[in-house]
Amino acid sequence: MIKFTTFNIIIIAIAIILTILLIAYLSKTYKIFENFNDSSKLVVEYYYNDNCSYCKSFNDEWNKFIHKVDKSKPYKYKSFSVLNEDNNKRAHDFDIKGTPAIIITKNDKLFASCYNGERTAKELIEYVDRIAKIEKFANRRRRPNI
Repeated sequence: MIKFTTFNIIIIAIAIILTILLIAYLSKTYKIFENFNDSSKLVVEYYYNDNCSYCKSFNDEWNKFIHKVDKSKPYKYKSFSVLNEDNNKRAHDFDIKGTPAIIITKNDKLFASCYNGERTAKELIEYVDRIAKIEKFANRRRRPNI
């Protein structure tokens, strides 16, 4: 049986603290946990109204977009029906005036305003990929060298 003396407890505590600091440093420097941090991903948000004929015609393209976007992309996607009171308030907060509307957010803040391009899955993916590349470049430029 191991006897725990004050000295042993202090050594164990120091080892634990150093391990935590090393993990924090490595995860920041080498992005070890980047794939687990979804909050830092861009989010393509689709706002629609079930009674809107334009939304109904775009829904097929949105579904194609969802199926073509894989997990390796640096963004996620969400849909919001503006008939839901909370979603309507969210749309209002982002100054969305009509549907269908597509915006890009990051950390729940507007990153790119309403998409005005062609309403096809292919064009939407190309647009979001361009925005993601810009965001990645901007992050790389802001990150200090350590």
